[in-house]
Amino acid sequence: MKQRTDIKDSQKQQHTDARSAKARKWARLMVFCLLCLSLTAIWQDKRLAPPVHLGMQKVAGMAMAYIEDSEMLSKGLAAAQKNYADLASDG
Repeated sequence: MKQRTDIKDSQKQQHTDARSAKARKWARLMVFCLLCLSLTAIWQDKRLAPPVHLGMQKVAGMAMAYIEDSEMLSKGLAAAQKNYADLASDG
């Protein structure tokens, strides 16, 4: 009888561990989504977190400088802007 109880407890533990792993996976995804949404909100409204907004502005400036220095990236950006302008003018 003790052996059956031990097996049931072991199966319950495995089931609990599997559920916990799945919950942790979804929690990590939700934290990432929440971080992205928070940064998007801060980008849109400086008053939410002025130091973070200023840091994001600096990073955006450095990224644009890097893109402009790279010939391949600058051509890709120009093509993307042209395509966006074409889409905007059609609508």
